[in-house]
Amino acid sequence: MSSVSFALSTLDSATIRVLTTEQLGGFSSAQVASFTTSNIRGLSAAQLSALNTASISALDTEDVLVLTSVQLQGLRGEQIAQWTTQQIAALSSQAVLGLSTSALQGVRSSQITAIQTQDVANLRGLQLGALTSDQWLGLSTAQVFALGSVALSGLSTTQVGLLSSAQLVALSTANIRGLSSVQLGAISTSKVAALESQDVAALSSVQVAGFSTPQLGQWVTGQVQALGSGAIRV
Repeated sequence: MSSVSFALSTLDSATIRVLTTEQLGGFSSAQVASFTTSNIRGLSAAQLSALNTASISALDTEDVLVLTSVQLQGLRGEQIAQWTTQQIAALSSQAVLGLSTSALQGVRSSQITAIQTQDVANLRGLQLGALTSDQWLGLSTAQVFALGSVALSGLSTTQVGLLSSAQLVALSTANIRGLSSVQLGAISTSKVAALESQDVAALSSVQVAGFSTPQLGQWVTGQVQALGSGAIRV
């Protein structure tokens, strides 16, 4: 360890806080790698944001794990784009709530599955709504199943239309019940038959009214039979 790295690792949290964003922006990967978890806890959101994209990738998973939602409010999309799958997976469930929409969009679509299912479950509607088409397509069925009903209400019709048959099957009945009629009307006609009968049975008349004639034309017998009498009165 260099003398500079050693000096940095001996700084306490209070001292770390007095470093300016300009100073932190000039830190090398080796210097950032020398930070202890105590050092990391002392960083403000603005200081974290100041780390350059090359050096922030030097944070180890133990450092990422201690980052709070308040600190992550400063993380930029171009920074998280430099993180490894292991670093993204190390984010805590509460910390992900602090990720801005631009930071989430910085996660490479090939790494979106690295976000733990319990972390996905904590995402807010605004965050989900910010996912790009490539990221949305990259979500695993386990991640889709973990999505909260309230958060799903934030999905755009474009995102709903991108849901694959496997992802539609993965949605829980509570998830389906939470979708609006407009969102249901956006499900791809070629995939609408993937809705499970128990999900169809839970639909309200308002929701059923959102399906288009071409969509209903693709329903299989089991789906039609699952419709409740109340839902049919649209």
